Amino acid sequence: VNRTMQWIAALCARRLRAAAVASAAAAGMQFVGLTYAEEAAAAEEAEESAEPARICMHMELHSAATADLLARFPPKFERELAQRVLVRPCIMREEPEVLVSLLAYARDSWSESVLVGLRLPEAMWDHGEAPAGGVGYTIIPISLSLAEPVRIKPSPTAVVEGAQPSAVAKEGDEASASASASAADVAEGAAAEEEDEGISTWDMAEGLWRRLEAAGVIEVERDERALPQRISVRSGGSTWAGNLPSEFFEQDTVQLQLLDGSQLAAETSKPECGFCKFMKKGPCGEVFQAWQDCVDAAYATNADFVEACGKQTVALKRCTDKHPEYYGMLSGEDDDDE
Repeated sequence: VNRTMQWIAALCARRLRAAAVASAAAAGMQFVGLTYAEEAAAAEEAEESAEPARICMHMELHSAATADLLARFPPKFERELAQRVLVRPCIMREEPEVLVSLLAYARDSWSESVLVGLRLPEAMWDHGEAPAGGVGYTIIPISLSLAEPVRIKPSPTAVVEGAQPSAVAKEGDEASASASASAADVAEGAAAEEEDEGISTWDMAEGLWRRLEAAGVIEVERDERALPQRISVRSGGSTWAGNLPSEFFEQDTVQLQLLDGSQLAAETSKPECGFCKFMKKGPCGEVFQAWQDCVDAAYATNADFVEACGKQTVALKRCTDKHPEYYGMLSGEDDDDE
């Protein structure tokens, strides 16, 4: 009995964290990182926000599209992804199928990803205006290194020999040159604080493309929403390889390859925690959904979900016990809750 109660408590704890992530998404926190821990941290910040609630959809490749992408680009690093399409602007509507065009592939010492082009009906976007200067790079991370990145001493933006830095990079360098010594001290202190806080996997993967454009290696054409639509290598050709130092690597060999624009199918849906997706994709998916619906109903009425959902909890426990090949991890200690 005690073991069953411990299992229920652990499962409920995971469900509570899932609710926190959903709360983050509803508050417009669509920029959270890829890891569950990063999403939970963003949820805490969202609870303090007074902004009107809105839900920004996540975009993910269809399973067949993920398989196609991995077959074309076998993962080079330990953490395999190739599912989420990272889009900075807020997508407001669920769609079972949207198409993304493969524009280019790039890899550095920490990540590999593809830059994609995206054209969606105007009704799917948030009505806010696109900020001047662009809103990032629409990418699909393929894999990431599990090594912990360590910042090195900040240095000016690297410019590849023979390439012209982008206008954004030029403006940044001019501003840096005119800064006073006291401002430099403040920046150094801020960099130290940022190092303590770490950096999200989203920023690390997207940062590769930002460095390539800032260094003058690539030229990116954007649409009215400042989203990438076309890309070219400034030096000509369809490939580029070279050293492109970053704040994490003094020697960082980067490889770039332009792609043919072939399309992959994706979908947009409300954000959901990784644990919930894991449960639903297994043989007990329907049983888990019934348990989740009961818990949601209990929360809505301020009822004690442990008592209200006892029947559904027991059914879920029995089902997962019958499928240790998939749910075996649930029987172990929940170390990551600490």
